[in-house]
Amino acid sequence: PYSAVNFASFEVCKIQMEEHLPDLEHRWVRLIAGAFSGAASCFVCYPLDIVRTRLTVGIATPLRTVSNSAVSRLISSSKILEIWAEILQKEGYRGIYRGLTASLAVAVPTYAVSFTVYGFMKDTLLKTGGVFVNKKNGHLSVVGSLLSGSISGVVSSTLIFPLDVVRKRLQVGGLLKSHGNQGSSILKEIALIYGAEGMRGFYRGLMAEALKVCPMVALTFCSFELIKDALHICLP
Repeated sequence: PYSAVNFASFEVCKIQMEEHLPDLEHRWVRLIAGAFSGAASCFVCYPLDIVRTRLTVGIATPLRTVSNSAVSRLISSSKILEIWAEILQKEGYRGIYRGLTASLAVAVPTYAVSFTVYGFMKDTLLKTGGVFVNKKNGHLSVVGSLLSGSISGVVSSTLIFPLDVVRKRLQVGGLLKSHGNQGSSILKEIALIYGAEGMRGFYRGLMAEALKVCPMVALTFCSFELIKDALHICLP
């Protein structure tokens, strides 16, 4: 759902801007549309991101205080529902969106940069030609899409990585608070990381992130381009 909302909102925003602001340069259109798509996908899918983060760091615990037996059976059949129920019980509705501001601070510039860099690489490779262009339709080839996506992912993730570190720490803050931690704000978390680890703390895990993001973003953009070409052929 995250990618679906992301690409759909990007395309809608880009089309509207090209229609109503025809004189605006393509790079600014991509930058603004990318920022909008990052905000939309982050807000819609954030409750799932909370669950994913807590499962990843292994701090999710079973909820055993649901009184209704039918609800209890439903929750026990799904780890996602179980964690959501636990968050709602211990932290209220705010817990589902804990750290949203930090996530928006990551998602908005990440996708703004990502779509802008991808668009720049796409235009450059289309002019270069050769193996980067599909001879049948003149669009970007698989090789061109993969290369553009790889560079886009590496650039955006490297620039925004420090904010992502803060975001992940804030996301687990709700459960840590219930174990004696008093919680934190974005600025307080930044100060804590810098005070304990210095600048290195903001880039801890960057290599692993790059190894994940590079192929992931490359395949995502490549799939998007291939599906768009396929739909243009199949649909009238």
